[in-house]
Amino acid sequence: MSKTNHKEEIDLLDLLQIIKNGFRSIGNSFLRMINFFLSYGIILTVIIIVGLILGYFWNKNTVNYLQTDTIVSTDFEGAAYLYKKVEELNFKLSVADEGIIKEFQQEGLSKISLKVKPVYFFREISNEEEAYMEYLEESKSLEDNEREEFLKNSVKTHKLTLQHPSDYDSKVLLEKVLKYLRSNEYFTELYKDQTAYVTSQISLNQEFIKSLNHLIENYSQNKSDGTSGIVVNGANFDFNGLISRRSELQKETSDLIQQRIKNQEFLKVLDEGSPKKLDEKPLMSKNKMILTPIFLIILFFIILLLKNIIIKARNLERE
Repeated sequence: MSKTNHKEEIDLLDLLQIIKNGFRSIGNSFLRMINFFLSYGIILTVIIIVGLILGYFWNKNTVNYLQTDTIVSTDFEGAAYLYKKVEELNFKLSVADEGIIKEFQQEGLSKISLKVKPVYFFREISNEEEAYMEYLEESKSLEDNEREEFLKNSVKTHKLTLQHPSDYDSKVLLEKVLKYLRSNEYFTELYKDQTAYVTSQISLNQEFIKSLNHLIENYSQNKSDGTSGIVVNGANFDFNGLISRRSELQKETSDLIQQRIKNQEFLKVLDEGSPKKLDEKPLMSKNKMILTPIFLIILFFIILLLKNIIIKARNLERE
């Protein structure tokens, strides 16, 4: 029992000594830290002040960007042309092409970028296109990127995203971009002829609907056999059939009116949109005045660390 008690006392003393050494180590580290800040306090203060000044001027001189989202409509396989034309325009803007500078009459075009992506409304896709896409999905005859390209070119509504510095006139710049994208003789003539055809078809449908309304409203009577119908100059007409045909024509005419509006010009603007700040910004663009001093302090510590490593390496060589 005496030996056991003595061993427990030794273990307890060892534990107390370890705790004491731990607190002493923490205290020494704290004193070294205070000594470090006392030694380099002036330098750190200067670094912080310089970092705040640099961050302020950096933030002030940073170019802020705006984004305008515009919804446009395409038809007659115009989607493939639109995506190719946007890619072409982006390249010319990035290299400040002389022709684009002359057409846009503006400098700093490399700061402008244009993106396009489809806006999916699956009711715009015909039954034939939907069946064909199902066939492609089942047969795996196309790669994923080719299938995506096919679907993209089947869509008739697209979103153009124009990004530019805030000191640029968004409306004027968008007009120049749309003018460049519309510069295609084939689509210009196609849309012009299609608009004329749709207008004439709407007129014919409206006249036909008036005729059906006239028959339905004014010439309805009982057939000789007692069933309900329409008799005109001795000829019988199916009343329900006329009602159904009128509904079909009204729906067709409504679709044609919508199509005529979209076909007034190539890349018809459905929603011009308004400029707004970019949704996503890098971390540095939000906190330059805070991050700049932090980066400078980290750089200062790295320099001190490298300095100590070099000094120790030289002392080893001397030994």
